[in-house]
Amino acid sequence: MTPDDWYDHDALIEEVMIDVPNRRVSIRGASYAGPEAAARSPFTILFVDVNTVTTVADMVELTANTFAGHVNHAKLANGPGTSHLYLVEGHLSVTSQSAPRFV
Repeated sequence: MTPDDWYDHDALIEEVMIDVPNRRVSIRGASYAGPEAAARSPFTILFVDVNTVTTVADMVELTANTFAGHVNHAKLANGPGTSHLYLVEGHLSVTSQSAPRFV
């Protein structure tokens, strides 16, 4: 999967890991393959050479919305730059020197 073909709407976020010494951020969760998919599949997005990571997340609202999904929309960078995940009552951004990749 590539950032361009990831169907982000209603994705669940299970874990965000920040590896400070190695300047890495990974986001693990599950998302639908498309709007008609019946079930979510696991994904991990890896950011390397990270400059900044910023998040504001209402954990109570995210937990309450797990049945529907945590991500409203995402815009992942196609190269160096900032990627944005717009959450239900929150936002996550990661700025890195290379494009994020799915592992």
